[in-house]
Amino acid sequence: MKKNLLIMAVLASLSVSGIAWANNDSTALTTTNTVAGTDATKKAAYGSMQDKLRQKESGRVDIQQKKEEMLTQRCAKIQERIQNRMGNMEAGKENHMEVYQNMATRVSKFIERLSGEGYDTAKVKADLEILKTKIQKFSTDRAAQMTTLGETKNYACGKTDGEFKGKLAEARTSLQLVHADAMDIRKYMLTTVRPDIQALRTQKVEAKKTTDATKTSAPELE
Repeated sequence: MKKNLLIMAVLASLSVSGIAWANNDSTALTTTNTVAGTDATKKAAYGSMQDKLRQKESGRVDIQQKKEEMLTQRCAKIQERIQNRMGNMEAGKENHMEVYQNMATRVSKFIERLSGEGYDTAKVKADLEILKTKIQKFSTDRAAQMTTLGETKNYACGKTDGEFKGKLAEARTSLQLVHADAMDIRKYMLTTVRPDIQALRTQKVEAKKTTDATKTSAPELE
C-alpha cells in the first residue's frame, strides 16, 4: 500500500513538473515571439521613415530643378528682350545721327555761301561749333547707354536680383541722359541757331538795300 502511495506521489510530482516545464516553454516562446514582433515593427517603421526621407529629398531635388529651369527660361527671355531693345535703339541712334549731321551740314553750307558774298557769319559759325559739340555729346552718351544696356543683358543671368536691378537702373539713367541730349539739340536749334540765321537774313536784306533795292530776299537755309 505504501509502495502504491509512493508511486502515485512520484507521478504527481512528475506531472506538476511537466506542466511547469510546459508553462516555462510557452512563456519563453511567447517572449521570443514578442521580441521578434517588436523588432519587425521597428524595422518596418524605420524603413517607412527612410522611404519618407527619400521621398522628401527627391521632392526637394525636383523643386530645385524646376526653380533652375524657371530661372533659365526667365534669363533667356530677359536677354532676348534686351537684345531686341538694343537693336531698336541702335537703329534709332543711326536715324538721329543722320538727322543731326544733315542739320549741321545745311547750316555749314548756308554759312559758306553767305560768307562768300561778304556777310558777317561769325555768330552763326560759333553756333555751328556748339551744335557740333552737342551732337558729339549725344553720340558719346548714346554709345555709353548701349554699353550699359549690354551689361544689363549679362547681369540677367548669374547675378542676384539686386545686382541686376542696379545695372538696369544705370541703363535707365543713361537713357534719360540721351533723351536730355536730344532735347538740348532741338532746343538749341529753335532758340539759338534759327534766330541767328534769321538775323543773318535780315543783315543780308539790309545790305542788299544799299546796293540793289530790287533784291530784298535772302537765300534760304537748305
